[in-house]
Order: sequence, then structure tokens, then C-alpha cells
Amino acid sequence: MSDPIPEDWYIRVGHARRRITPPVGVSLAGYFHDRKSASIRDDLYARALVIESGDSRLALVSCDLICMTAEVSGTARKIIENECGIPPANILIAATHTHTGPEIRPGSSVPRDDEYADNLPRLIADAVREAAELLFPATLHPGRTHLEGYSFNRLFRLKDGTELFGKHDRDAEIIGPAGPVDTELQTLTIIDEETRPRAMIVNFALHPDVIGGGNADFISADWPGIVAETLSATYGEKFDAIFLQGAAGDINHWPHDPTYLPD
Repeated sequence: MSDPIPEDWYIRVGHARRRITPPVGVSLAGYFHDRKSASIRDDLYARALVIESGDSRLALVSCDLICMTAEVSGTARKIIENECGIPPANILIAATHTHTGPEIRPGSSVPRDDEYADNLPRLIADAVREAAELLFPATLHPGRTHLEGYSFNRLFRLKDGTELFGKHDRDAEIIGPAGPVDTELQTLTIIDEETRPRAMIVNFALHPDVIGGGNADFISADWPGIVAETLSATYGEKFDAIFLQGAAGDINHWPHDPTYLPD
């Protein structure tokens, strides 16, 4: 048997989630043309984690959305500060960058459902408030590995030093990918006093545009949602996976040109 964990190693952690799936019919973000949603493939969530150590608390929230705006996050932070006492500087509200979720940016080329966007801060704050009410003693366990062959740089560098999105039939001018790919998967697992995994922060850099593409007409959290569902199926329905997107601006699941795959 392993030695028991010293009492002073424990902090307190709470986690919760709120469904933020928009009504069918909203426009989907992620492309430069309007795609009306016709169905729900899987639900979208705001997943929150609150960590307390001594007199300090911080909150991490991951939302199954294309992005996070200052308007939504700023309002949510004010509610969280008022209801949970967590200072705004200790609150991170992020988006997974799914391309099959609603548009929340004002003035975008894709129509925004203003009523939905206006209600988002309340839902995000509710997830944090519930997490703060469910604190339990826990320890944090970091982990990392490398996933090769899942992500590819979609930009190519030409002989003249310029960069090109995709192949575009210019093989003779392409010298290779325009930049590297971060293959490191990072995790932070929350383990309770009975050594049960209760939640996990997952970080990986890869565009969540795997299941739909520009013709998708359904609402989905894409592969980060599948990761969360898989972890819940493994560790229990109440297990939460808080996904934090990496630097995935030009990192796709598709190589665009197999000629330039790494050895």
C-alpha cells in the first residue's frame, strides 16, 4: 500500500456544469456563411471548476462555444464576484472553439441570437456558484503525453517565403509546413480523499471542426464534447472534463496534403 497523503497536501475543489445548448434554428458560428441549425447532435455545456486554497479561490470555466467575448465574460465575472466572492482576476472563462455552436459575437457575418447571448452570463455564473457550493478535499495530479498524427498545420510555406492556406495545386512552390505542431496533451486530475478521480482539466491544441465542416446543420460540442462524454463514461456520470484549447489557430485534424506529413 502507498503511504497516505498528508493532510496539509489537500486543497478544496468543486465542479459543476450547466447546459448552454441554444434552441434549434440559431445560426452556427465558425464559417463565413449562415448555417441554420436543424438538430442537436449533442448538448453544449459550461463546465466550471473552483479551487480553494487557504483564503484564496479561483474559477475555471470552459464553454462549448466558438469564442468568448468580453461582453459575456465581463458580465459573468461580476455575477460570480457578487454571488461567490471570487475576484474577477481569479476567474478564467474560455471557449473550446467548436464550429457547431451558436454565434455570440455582435456584428459578425453570422446572425447572433441576442436573447441567447444575454442569458449566457447567468448560466456560466450558475455553474461556478454550484461548483463553489460543492467543495470537497482533493489533491491535484498533473500529467502529460504526446499525441502524434492527430494534428496538422494547415499553412504551407512557399519558396519565396510567403505562406499559403492549403495546397492549391502549387506543389512546385511548397517547401513544407509553415510551422510546427504542438503534440503535447496536458491534464490536471482532481482526486478526492477516497482516491477517486472527480474531474480533469484537459489541454490540447486542435481545431474542433472534426465532425461537421461548412455544411454542418447540427449543434455539437465536437471532439472536446466527445472527450468529456468518454471520461464521464469511464469515471462516472458526475465526472467533469474542463477542456482548455491550446494554440490551434492553424492546427487542423486534416493534413490538407499527405505529401508533407512528418516522417
